[in-house]
Amino acid sequence: MRQLIMEVVREMKGYSPQLVSKDNPKGETDGLTTATMNKILMQIIKDLDESSPGLWANIRAKRARGEKPAHKNSKAHKDAVAAGKEINKNS
Repeated sequence: MRQLIMEVVREMKGYSPQLVSKDNPKGETDGLTTATMNKILMQIIKDLDESSPGLWANIRAKRARGEKPAHKNSKAHKDAVAAGKEINKNS
């Protein structure tokens, strides 16, 4: 059974935007091997690390500048609470 699964995995061809490079401009993959999956996952992690600093970085920067937090009834506060709930829901 394991051999059959490995054969099917090797025969699968696909595309991943994380595999796009100078050597592979179309991001094609010959099969879903462990090495291919590791390469895709490492690229995703790298992309996440390079993303924006996030909500807490903004809050800490505002505190460092000496600004007061947004009033609880302000639009900024409500937007921040909604964003935090969305992040927690997706995590």
